[in-house]
Amino acid sequence: MDTASVEQAQEIGNDGALKITLLWVFKADIDLHVIEPSGEEISFTNTTSSTSDGFLDVDNITGEGNPAAENIFWENPPEGTYVVSLHYYAKKTFFARRGDCTVVVLREGHDPETRHVRMKKVDQTEHVITFTL
Repeated sequence: MDTASVEQAQEIGNDGALKITLLWVFKADIDLHVIEPSGEEISFTNTTSSTSDGFLDVDNITGEGNPAAENIFWENPPEGTYVVSLHYYAKKTFFARRGDCTVVVLREGHDPETRHVRMKKVDQTEHVITFTL
């Protein structure tokens, strides 16, 4: 477990019984996407789930911050399978930046989980983790 990333994630956005936070420290628009058990995807294009109380409450489009972050949380998450991915939406400087991203999954009753993903180019999509509640 990456204790520093978990501590940073705990300070970002709202909390609930399930919280998924993306952290990164390079100039780019990296988007957090989560497909919840109903099949609905929560991301910047659909910030609020129509089938649960899932909500994207932090959406960083500049890559600014130390760290930059995005956050999706559920106060009462539905049971089932969740699929988490990242998408490198756009570069925010003349040269495309690359760097490491960390996804922190905080689930009530479980130890925190961290996953590290290297994002290298615009339009890259990476599966991060699939888990079941």
